[in-house]
Amino acid sequence: MRKNGSLAEQRAYMYKLDSHFVLVLNADYQPLSDLPLRLWSWQETIKSLFTGKVQGVDIYPDDEVQAANIDVPLPSAIALTEYLPQPHQTPALTRRNVYLRDR
Repeated sequence: MRKNGSLAEQRAYMYKLDSHFVLVLNADYQPLSDLPLRLWSWQETIKSLFTGKVQGVDIYPDDEVQAANIDVPLPSAIALTEYLPQPHQTPALTRRNVYLRDR
């Protein structure tokens, strides 16, 4: 949140942050799911960063989360610190999956 500014500016900044989602990668830097990709909100991402469950891979260049004592760059991609085994499944052949694959 912005330290200085009116309540309206703070609310606008929070709405701006809500439009940023974070790509979640496994510990081997592979996406956790194929389609649709696994995305987290910025709140979930910041909590996981501070608990040490994830590490930042890339950040949004102009956005940061500001707290009372620190400013944290907002990640755009994160990787889990522990590998999460994924079951090998072939995706279902549906119209939606073909659209997502081929646009």
